[in-house]
Amino acid sequence: MITRTLRPAPAVACLAALALLLTAGSLHAGTTGKLSGRVVDAAGDPLPAANVTIAGTKFGAATDPDGYYTIINIPPAKYQVQFSLVGYRSFVTKDIIINIDKTTRLDARLEESVVTTDAVVVTAARPVVDVGLTSSLATLTSDDIQTLPVQELQDVVNLQAGVIDGHFRG
Repeated sequence: MITRTLRPAPAVACLAALALLLTAGSLHAGTTGKLSGRVVDAAGDPLPAANVTIAGTKFGAATDPDGYYTIINIPPAKYQVQFSLVGYRSFVTKDIIINIDKTTRLDARLEESVVTTDAVVVTAARPVVDVGLTSSLATLTSDDIQTLPVQELQDVVNLQAGVIDGHFRG
């Protein structure tokens, strides 16, 4: 008995492969868009590390050293985009439309502004017991020395615990 295997013609095989690729490509078509652009100052110089955020979303980016940014995977909708950088006035653009499989270009020019805040006062305090210290330690500040009844440095040393006539115990 003779058996014969049927093989499709090369043209039919190519058409079938092409149809499969086109179908797979359409199934994985993008459902998001992209926002990109450049942030510069009033003189047109790039602003690195400027923040670009899309209001009401988790999307955002920082500009590169040349002032360019790109935000990807943005669902299609109408958005409000904010540009900000310390020392510059924030810039907001409303009604930016993001389309599927499209790159929306949005550039911004930020103007310098003065940043004013109230004075911050920091008061340092040492702990009563230093747990990292492995031996005894005596510290005198300039205020302590001024209140002591001494004339010379040797008198200050002699007033410390464990010191007798300039000799240290231990």
